[in-house]
Amino acid sequence: MNALREMATHGKSFFKASGDCAEALDGTSTGLGRYVVDLDDIRDNPFVTLVGSTVLHVANGIVKGESAWHCSGGGQFFGPPGETLPYYQHGLANAANGASSVFRNSPDVAAAGADTGNYIYVGGDQSSGGTSLATPLWAGMMALVNEERARNLLPPVGFANPLLYGIASSTTLPGASFRDIQSGNNGFQSVPGYDLATGLGTPTCGLLANMSFTPGTSVSTPTIIVSATANSVGGPDLCITGFGFSAGAPVEIALFGL
Repeated sequence: MNALREMATHGKSFFKASGDCAEALDGTSTGLGRYVVDLDDIRDNPFVTLVGSTVLHVANGIVKGESAWHCSGGGQFFGPPGETLPYYQHGLANAANGASSVFRNSPDVAAAGADTGNYIYVGGDQSSGGTSLATPLWAGMMALVNEERARNLLPPVGFANPLLYGIASSTTLPGASFRDIQSGNNGFQSVPGYDLATGLGTPTCGLLANMSFTPGTSVSTPTIIVSATANSVGGPDLCITGFGFSAGAPVEIALFGL
């Protein structure tokens, strides 16, 4: 987690596929959407943006609809050692979506990655899509957003989840930022609002515009980063940097290199 936390403080975004065919994190089958956390996996990490997949329904070149892909990973990361509910997912759980009010939920967002006819080649390996296609689509979109933010004299988005969830819950930003997928399932049904099949939904042009012009910090929760380097007498020199502070807010401390 420490490396991903440091990436967040340096304005870096990290997108990760939620997984295909409800694969369990420990390599075993635990039922659709139910994740078992493996210490070597990063999908339960709160500093990762998890991407699920949808299917576009097209007729004569016109998009007629979009639904959750039946094989897109999603669910709750229960533990131990599952990550507790990150602050940006507070208030999402309800009877309709089946989300957890205790542990990290997956995915955060989705994109059309299944049944597209596109193929992905990485190191000689071939993938026909799914979350493996949806994830780089989000990464490419974020690169375009950061280019526009630079032109608007804004810092890069960095850790994307606080901004994504904030935009999704906003009642003042113009236009629809997400296409709210309400059909299909991966073992969890797509429902209005957040769900465990498609997260917040798939991006619209409105989301690109809102992310390009919305001020924000790479880490919007109060955070202290303490880093250490060896000095000439053998002890550590500490560098403490704070982000996102407000009066009376809790403080999180991360120690590196000690």
